[in-house]
Amino acid sequence: MGAAFGSALIVLAAALLPAGLIGGESVSAQTTIDYDIDGDGLIEITYLEQLDAMRWDPFGVGIADDGHAREVYEAAFPEAANTMGCEGFCLGYELTRNLDFNSDGSYASGVVNKDWTTGAGWMPIYSDRSGFDATFEGNGFTIANLYIKRRGASDTGSTACSDYPS
Repeated sequence: MGAAFGSALIVLAAALLPAGLIGGESVSAQTTIDYDIDGDGLIEITYLEQLDAMRWDPFGVGIADDGHAREVYEAAFPEAANTMGCEGFCLGYELTRNLDFNSDGSYASGVVNKDWTTGAGWMPIYSDRSGFDATFEGNGFTIANLYIKRRGASDTGSTACSDYPS
């Protein structure tokens, strides 16, 4: 009975240890996601919501502008660190797969955003202060079915792009 009681105590003690201790290392509940897995200084874009969020960080450094922009940016990049996992700091963005505005699979939400595929379509990325001033690497992937229908000073009308290489 003594050995069984001792084994039961060891199991009970292990069950009561803090969940953050694993293999002798402390695991933080505030884990940040590495958005630069390949270490090239470019934040990986996997979903269209992330592509859209680039407008809130036109310099590609991994930190959104303040206020509402920060909330939108951080929704697209959950648990983002200040440096988004880039060594040193980030220099821009890169596609990691083909994206299609008409495909549920291209959205983190899993649902096509009808605001981007009808009516005025997707809002081009632009910053009032300086424009988009970051690296954007397509890596041979495509952005398909991008639809923009915006009227501006030049009144250029609609632009519809299908399988537009980045």
